[in-house]
Amino acid sequence: MPRTEITRLVVDRKFVDEYGHINYLGFPELFEAGQDAHMAGLGFPFREIQEKFGLRSFVKAMSVTYRGQLFPEDVVHIKTEISDIGNSSFTFRQIAEIEEEFIEDHQLAAEFELVVVLCGADGKKASIPDELRKRLSL
Repeated sequence: MPRTEITRLVVDRKFVDEYGHINYLGFPELFEAGQDAHMAGLGFPFREIQEKFGLRSFVKAMSVTYRGQLFPEDVVHIKTEISDIGNSSFTFRQIAEIEEEFIEDHQLAAEFELVVVLCGADGKKASIPDELRKRLSL
């Protein structure tokens, strides 16, 4: 079973659109906080991957499925795990759940998948170093 990182966030007003809810463009930024926390929890924040291995991370693909609305000041749990590890890429699988008082099952707001490819300074795909692959597999 893959390691799951849970990041608790309060939704910022900067994501609000004219309808008073969080605009669809704000969701990837919310999920990014979970990705950063997950990588830091593995002991390899993205900055360290670049410093230690000389590798950069680029987004190859992302997919968002919206299940509900988020509003300013909502408390959201971003659950993050690595669902797939390839030769030069890995995939984050995430869900955003709204924390609600007195409800054990949180309301699902969105599901997200993000494929990250590691590249050298030349922009060409690079294999995931064994040390990093081991951590991603936890």
